[in-house]
Amino acid sequence: MKKSLPIIIAIIGIILFIIYGRGMTVDKILNYTPENQFMTAIFILIMFLCKSLTVMFPVAVIYVVTGILFTPFVAILINILGISISFAYSYWIGYMSEGNIREQLMIRYKKLEKVDTLMKNNEWVATFIVRIVGIVPLDMVSMFLGSMKLSFSKYMTASILGALPILVTTTLIGITVRDPFSMEFIFSILFRISISGIAIFISKRKFN
Repeated sequence: MKKSLPIIIAIIGIILFIIYGRGMTVDKILNYTPENQFMTAIFILIMFLCKSLTVMFPVAVIYVVTGILFTPFVAILINILGISISFAYSYWIGYMSEGNIREQLMIRYKKLEKVDTLMKNNEWVATFIVRIVGIVPLDMVSMFLGSMKLSFSKYMTASILGALPILVTTTLIGITVRDPFSMEFIFSILFRISISGIAIFISKRKFN
């Protein structure tokens, strides 16, 4: 029962997402956001946890919302803490799950077979690359790596560093989105496109 608990919680999260979270947008999240800055930060972190519970929740939306609501440094810091919570919980689901979850994930997401091969060469580098590329949904990768019993410290450092380029650029979009004709916003978009281009290049080299 103890090892089945993460899966049960995830299923509950998916059900709640279907009932309440479908069509979630930046505007909808902003409408629910408390006025107090501290409570807003807690709310954002809870959103990251909900993202892990539902699996399907778009993390980029949270990055943008945080960028809108906070100063650049604080926004990036909150997003790093939030995605760390998301990574840790999804890893725990995979680590604690019984049965052949690893094989099931590889059947569902074929790219994970390449990830599995890369992990045999260098676990840290493989984790870092798969986070940058984003070829498989974040939480699915986390569950997969958790099911492999990968060292938690190795997993977290590689995951956070690999997620930083997308996290920072998407947060900057939120910070500058109120003035879409400013050089800062245009630079943020171009920076985000550049990161995506690099990710596509790495994906073709490593996963095709």
